[in-house]
Amino acid sequence: MWLIGLAILVGIIALVIGMKWTRKRELKEVEKFKSGPQTESEVYLDTIGVKPGTPDAEMVLGIRSIIAELGQIPAESVKPEHRLWKDFQKLPFFDSPDTLEFIMMIEDIFKINIADKAAGNFFSYDENLTVKEFTLRILQYFQQEKLKEKSN
Repeated sequence: MWLIGLAILVGIIALVIGMKWTRKRELKEVEKFKSGPQTESEVYLDTIGVKPGTPDAEMVLGIRSIIAELGQIPAESVKPEHRLWKDFQKLPFFDSPDTLEFIMMIEDIFKINIADKAAGNFFSYDENLTVKEFTLRILQYFQQEKLKEKSN
């Protein structure tokens, strides 16, 4: 019986050490983004292909802010050319429950419901999917939804 207790204790210790190591790695990655080059909003919008001052620009910058908030990094450190999975995978928010939180934040901020299938398409795993491509997928979805609303 004491062997079972010892095995459980060893398992718990290993779990705690693993969690601490993971958190340390995440914080190191966050610091890399914080100390790296920053991209101003106008340059970011231009690279995405959206004009400043438009509703689309507000949405694009909102998506960028959500990525930054969940990843615990400055918004200016999120660049259109970053690969969503490869470059951000070591940040704190890149797991399945947090992608759901991301969708919920978009819905809350922009007052729209996102169909489950569409949400799945936004986050379909492609290790080379860039922030720009990801953002354009969401933007295109919102534009299609607006057209549907106008036609109803």
